[in-house]
Parts: sequence; C-alpha cells; structure tokens
Amino acid sequence: MFSTVREFTRFINDSAKRRTVARMALGDDEGRALVTFCETRFIERHDALLVFRQQYGSTIDALQMIAAESNDRKAVDKAHSFVRAMTDCTFIVSLCCA
Repeated sequence: MFSTVREFTRFINDSAKRRTVARMALGDDEGRALVTFCETRFIERHDALLVFRQQYGSTIDALQMIAAESNDRKAVDKAHSFVRAMTDCTFIVSLCCA
C-alpha cells in the first residue's frame, strides 16, 4: 500500500498535464491537495496518508480522467493499473488501518 501511494504521487508529479487533471479532479478541499510521500519522516508519511485517504474518491476520478484524456499509452496503462490496485480490498483495508 505504501509503495502504491508513493508511486501514484510520483506518477502525478512527473507530468504537468497530469498535475492539472489531478488538481481539477481533487478540487481545493481547504488546501488539502495530495502530499508527496516522505520516506524518512513518519509524521509526514502519516499526514500524506490522511490526505490520500480523504481524497480517495477524487483520486480514483483523477486516474480515470487521465486514462480517458491522455494520448500517452504508457500513462493510460499506468492509470488503469493504479485504479485496479487502489480498488483492491487489501489496499483499502491497509489504507484504513494505516
């Protein structure tokens, strides 16, 4: 679950177009956009997971928008794989427990 969250934030931040789509889908929930996942500081990792959990539904919507609007086949495949991974019951339970 941690690696999926880390890879997702990296996937979004690697492209300006994906960041724009994610920003549109996530909205401005009181300034709580997705936070980059920190490897060494647990409190920042905890905060990133809280924001990710809060924005979970919007994140799935953002991935589906990226898959629908992107011309890059790798990005489409990666977005579909993130949707599959994030809708898996083990991911959801792990996210809630963390």
